Amino acid sequence: MNHPLSLAIDCDPGLDDAVAIALAAAAPDLAIDLVTTVEGNASLEMVTANAGSIIAALGHAAPVHGGHRASRGDPARFSTAIWGGDGSLALAPAASPAADDAVSALLRWLDRPLPGERMLIALGPLSNIARLLERRPGFGEALAGLVVMGGAIGRGNATPEAELNIWVDPEAAAAVFASATPATIVPLDITRQVIAGPDFSTALHRSRRKPAALVASLMPMAGIDSHPAAIHDACVVGFLLWPELFRLEQGTLAVITERGPREGRTLWTPDPQGPHRLAVALDIDAFLGRMVQQLAGAEA
Repeated sequence: MNHPLSLAIDCDPGLDDAVAIALAAAAPDLAIDLVTTVEGNASLEMVTANAGSIIAALGHAAPVHGGHRASRGDPARFSTAIWGGDGSLALAPAASPAADDAVSALLRWLDRPLPGERMLIALGPLSNIARLLERRPGFGEALAGLVVMGGAIGRGNATPEAELNIWVDPEAAAAVFASATPATIVPLDITRQVIAGPDFSTALHRSRRKPAALVASLMPMAGIDSHPAAIHDACVVGFLLWPELFRLEQGTLAVITERGPREGRTLWTPDPQGPHRLAVALDIDAFLGRMVQQLAGAEA
C-alpha cells in the first residue's frame, strides 16, 4: 500500500502561498501534517492569521504554528512595505494557532513515526529552517527532500539583485544553503512566468470543491498591492506532484549577505556533485492545466 507523502509547509501567506496550500490539500498523494509561518509577505501576526484562515476555508485539520522573525526583523523588507496593502487575504477568521512554535513543532514532526516518507517545503524566508538547522544540523536525513521557493539567478524582485524570500533574511538562507542539507530550489526565474489567466479562474468557479472555491475567490487579488500576479509558491507543490514538467540542474547555491546593492543575491555554480538542484525550465501551460484539474477535480 502506497502512503501519501507527509508534508510540512513553512510559509508566509500571501496569495500564492494560499494557492500552494490549496493545491496540496487537493492532492490525494500529499498529506499536510502541519503548517508553520514566518515573516515575509507581512508581519508574523498577519501571515499566521492568514494561514489559519486558509486551513479553515479548506476544511482541513492541519495545525498552524507561528514561527520566527528574520534575524534582522526589518518590517521595511516585507512585501507590504514594497508593494503596498496590509497582507490580509480577507478570509473568515480562524481559531488561534497552536501553542508550540514552528521549530518545536517541526522537530516533533521529524521524530514522529510515519508510514511513508516526509517532505518539508519552504515558501517564504528561511528563518525557521535556519533555526531548525541550529537545533538539529542533520534534520535533512529524516526527509525525502527539502524544496524551496526562492532566489533569482537573473533579475530579482525585492531589489534588482535579490528575490524577496532570500532578501528578507539573507543570513538564514546562506546558512541553509551552506549546510549539508540537500535541497531543490524553484527560483523566481521560473515562478514569475506562472501567471493564471481568466480561463484558470473560470474553470475553478465551475467546481464545488473547497480548494477550487478558495483559489477562485482569491484570484481577483492577483497583482493588487502585495499580492503577486504570478502564483510563485504553487510551483513547489507542483514539483512534488509533476516533477516531469520541470528541468533541473545540479550544483551549489550561495547567498551574498554583505550589506549593499547585491545583498540577498543568489549565486549558482553548476556542479554534478553539488548538494542542490535548481529548476531551470518548466512547461507552464501543462502546469497550469494540471493545477486546474487537481484543484477542481472531475468538474474541471
